[in-house]
Amino acid sequence: MAKLARNRPAIEPLEGRQLMASTLYAVTIGSLQAGHSSRTSVETTSSRNVSQVYYVSADSPIAAVANAAGAGAAITVRCDYNNVTATFGGSNGVAFVVKDKLYKDNGTTVLYNGLAIGFEDWRTNSSGDWNDAYLPASAVPVTLNSLTVKDPANPANSVTVPGGSPTTLYIEQGSNNKATIDLSGVVTPAFAKAKALWRIDEPYAYQSQGNFTASSNSVELTVVDNNRAWTVKAGIDTSGNGNLDAGEITKTVQVQLVKLSSLGIADDNAPANQATATTSTPIDWYVGEQSGGTASINVAALTLPGTSAALANIVWKVSGNNAAPANGTFADGDQHVTLTPTSGNRDFVVKAGFDDDKDGQLDEGEGTRTVNVHVVKINLAATKINHNASSGELPENQEESVGAFLPVNNDDDDYDTANSADMLQTGAIAGESDLLPVTLTAVPGGAPGMYKLSIPGHLKVWENSDRTGAITASTELTPGAAGKTVYVEGVSAGSGLLKVNWIVNGATYTGVDQVKITAFTWTGPLNVPGHSIYRYTASGALPGSEWINPAVGGTIVTPPAAAAADIRWDGGPIVGKASYQVNGDYVWDLEVNVVQIEISATNNTASYPGSSRQNAAGGALLVSNAVGGGQGMTASFRVARVKGPTVGSSDRGVKFMEMGQVHHARFTMERAYYDTVAPAKKRVGGLEGYSSSSWLWDPAESTTLPWTFKDADHYLNPTTDAEIVNDDFSTFDSPTNFITDMIVTNGDTVDRSELTMQHRLYFAVRTKGPSINGSADVLTQRLVLNWSVIADGTWNQATGIWTYTGPGDGVDGDAKWTEVTNGDVVPTLSSTNILNGPTGLLNTADLPWTESNQ
Repeated sequence: MAKLARNRPAIEPLEGRQLMASTLYAVTIGSLQAGHSSRTSVETTSSRNVSQVYYVSADSPIAAVANAAGAGAAITVRCDYNNVTATFGGSNGVAFVVKDKLYKDNGTTVLYNGLAIGFEDWRTNSSGDWNDAYLPASAVPVTLNSLTVKDPANPANSVTVPGGSPTTLYIEQGSNNKATIDLSGVVTPAFAKAKALWRIDEPYAYQSQGNFTASSNSVELTVVDNNRAWTVKAGIDTSGNGNLDAGEITKTVQVQLVKLSSLGIADDNAPANQATATTSTPIDWYVGEQSGGTASINVAALTLPGTSAALANIVWKVSGNNAAPANGTFADGDQHVTLTPTSGNRDFVVKAGFDDDKDGQLDEGEGTRTVNVHVVKINLAATKINHNASSGELPENQEESVGAFLPVNNDDDDYDTANSADMLQTGAIAGESDLLPVTLTAVPGGAPGMYKLSIPGHLKVWENSDRTGAITASTELTPGAAGKTVYVEGVSAGSGLLKVNWIVNGATYTGVDQVKITAFTWTGPLNVPGHSIYRYTASGALPGSEWINPAVGGTIVTPPAAAAADIRWDGGPIVGKASYQVNGDYVWDLEVNVVQIEISATNNTASYPGSSRQNAAGGALLVSNAVGGGQGMTASFRVARVKGPTVGSSDRGVKFMEMGQVHHARFTMERAYYDTVAPAKKRVGGLEGYSSSSWLWDPAESTTLPWTFKDADHYLNPTTDAEIVNDDFSTFDSPTNFITDMIVTNGDTVDRSELTMQHRLYFAVRTKGPSINGSADVLTQRLVLNWSVIADGTWNQATGIWTYTGPGDGVDGDAKWTEVTNGDVVPTLSSTNILNGPTGLLNTADLPWTESNQ
């Protein structure tokens, strides 16, 4: 038998008292005998069990307890709320309370429903401690106030219910397909935690059930068959069967394991270009820079499960200058980020991972998927040209405005057998100098993918500088780290954009860079004799473009102009270069083979053995040959050398030369006088001043124009480019004419006559081949010889003899040929000036004489 402690306090009525929380009260139902009010013991034996332990709350007043217990019952009540008023009623009488603390008295037991429990003494204790362990849990009304589930590795990631949303805990699925959670609960009264149970019904949770006696419960979750959701259920075991029954569940927390399956990157401007990181190993991905200097990418995460709520737990960030935005979550789905390469930086790192600490930021150690993004700038750079040589890159800000320039490739750099324009040939062009180098580079170098060009119709593109390796719109190009140079050819006049397209990861970036290229035309003979002047024209470039002095071998003799320039070439042999300046960035040279026509300083003679005289007495015919036979004049000269420029091991241009003698003549005086008739008369031949005293072709040239003859003495027409040495030319002439067309007129016989016939001999040279800018009509003088026949005389009417009265013997001229090097040309005569007579002379009958008074 256990008794109250010796220093037991007075027993006081409980009626009307304010009860305090966490306090046990001993209550006796009914009245006690008088005299026991100060010293009363409550005895409990095995034959008299404590009938009940009651739990008092705000809605369970002691009155109900007392009434239920019945009169005379000895009970113990526990209050867990402050200021609960103890009230009684009915016939059960007055209750008493022992106010002191309850301590365990070892060695003494009481029976509770036949079970031995620890017995407590009511006694005074200054420490104020309270020990309620003697109360069996099954006897205490218990409440589960809250359930907490958390990630033990990241305590900030936790869910507590009640406590508002969320009621689902998202936790990262480990690489081993596992995750661990900790469970804990707040139970009232705390000593009754054993009555608060939890359980997890879904498979692959270890452990799957328990109570909250421990401060936390660790559960390992394993994803199997794609199941990654579990529900933690908790409540009070009110039935006392040791199981958490369905009706006892008051708290639930959903646990969802989230796996970041992959991080996907795509180009907003070319969605087919994408990459996916599916492991922790970083991958590299290349995206094209747009014309504005930026790249726009789409960042996406793929999670298991793929719900928006799961995605909200994945955070990302981009490092590198500059990215906007630079970080965030996937709560709203895919993210769009603008990358702007700054200060030479083209490399960015995109990372994503589970937000373990739930701070909305991707912290160190949280990133599990990484994509190294490289912003690729594709650059199509045209080369500036200075006299057909590269002179740096065209500034980028001019590539699409002013652009690059090149000539239509209509010259003959390789001097092929057929002398076809380079652009019309197949195969390599030796010495090709009219192609525009354009370099294709990718920054950073070595970017993957391939490149294709969009080529305007007025251009062709070649892989090699010798015009081999045709590149078309379907040709795949793969520039290395140093880039790739292609060679652009103009095949017709025009202007357009050469564009580069980048194909990577199945996406085509169209026109990622482009350069405007204008092809202009230029024309002029490509094989010319030395000391000649030819016209060169150009069109289709810029308004201010112009021909400038040749870089090699010549001089402009007319003011520079965009349309045309007359160039006087040096003596040769040399490859001259006619220079056309488009602007400050482009100067192109048209290569011209200048052939040397060297005149010997010796073997240059002219003589005039003839004299002017009457052919026969009584006749009107005058002759100029030498008395006793021979010619009136003879002349000779030597061409010491005909030599073209040597390119490689071959000479060029000689076969395009044509040279020979050209003879012009005119009459400045052709008159007969009749002095004895009144009034005196004169007759003037039609050749005097003919065509405004124009020079006339020699009638013998009628079939060989412009050459006098085409025999070896007068004419040279090379058919090969072999050098010609010491070729001798010669000529002779004995002109004839008439004293008058009428010996007698108006009854009067002719008394005297005046005749002056001027002759001009040229050694001239011209270029053969197609006539370009009138080149076929350019007969360049290399030698000139002037001579004349004067036939002034008197007529003896009695004898019919004409006597010469002029200076000398009537036939005279230059002592030798005069060399011409200033580019003068043989005057052009109209073919209508050829007067053919039956004897090959200038026939006076074709041009009537006219009569007038003297």
